[in-house]
Amino acid sequence: MRELAELPTGYRTDQGVYLARLARAYALSGEAEEAANAAQRALAIAGATGSRRIAQELAPAVQALSRWTGLPQVAEIRQGMTALAHVVKLPQTGRAETDLRSRLEAWIT
Repeated sequence: MRELAELPTGYRTDQGVYLARLARAYALSGEAEEAANAAQRALAIAGATGSRRIAQELAPAVQALSRWTGLPQVAEIRQGMTALAHVVKLPQTGRAETDLRSRLEAWIT
């Protein structure tokens, strides 16, 4: 994970995508705390950048984390994803925006 932190600032969205993928990998391997840490970092970047790409990569990680709903971090991540669904950069077409929001909300419920 150290290598991700060393990416130049111009690659911030890429860093968020990689962290989201790492979070999913950790969650699928049963490493709840590591998954939650990576997901929180990805979520912070997604919120700061409004990146739709990060949100789409993060959604499966959040779903994979759903078996650890007792962890406070997981509850915070789920709340953050709900908020993120309303601020990510979406296409101007209403249908695409609605579809993406619906998919993100479906992943986290």
